[in-house]
Amino acid sequence: QRTIAAERVPHALLFVGPPGVGKRTLARTLACVLECAAEPAQRPCGLCRACQRIADGNYPDVRVIESERAVAGKQDRRDISIDQIRALQHQMSLKPYEGRWVIGIIADAHTMSDAAANCLLKTLEEPPGQAVLILTAPDTAQLLPTIVSRCQVFTLRPLSPEATAAALVDRFAVPEQEAQRLARLSG
Repeated sequence: QRTIAAERVPHALLFVGPPGVGKRTLARTLACVLECAAEPAQRPCGLCRACQRIADGNYPDVRVIESERAVAGKQDRRDISIDQIRALQHQMSLKPYEGRWVIGIIADAHTMSDAAANCLLKTLEEPPGQAVLILTAPDTAQLLPTIVSRCQVFTLRPLSPEATAAALVDRFAVPEQEAQRLARLSG
């Protein structure tokens, strides 16, 4: 929050954690925070044009790259192509069209081809001025060490079973005993 308020956002962030922990959600939320038109203390508002368009996936200054097979429900180690990374690099080299930043989100960055990963290094080494790159992956070990070393890494962990049970009780009125059982089963 302090970094965002001071507008000293790192040029590259890496969110790592197990599947389903919220890496993509956090990446999109951060994009909303950076582009939101509300006062800094109230970002993301979820109501302004930027927040709504980012949520809908059609904001011109936010580009999400994900593997084409992941969209179709299949996944392979080499799904994000060099062409996708080059298109992202081109967009990030331009000035923001509508917002304050140009934001690139690479979901499941560990599925980049070797050529795509090496191509991305150029952007990480010499980041454009008003650009922020957000990568997500299950683990830093699945990425090139040179990519990890150029990103600020945030490790996301699942909630504890106690916190999950409390949320089920508070938010969804699940009976206490059932909430505890569901929390243990959810992992």
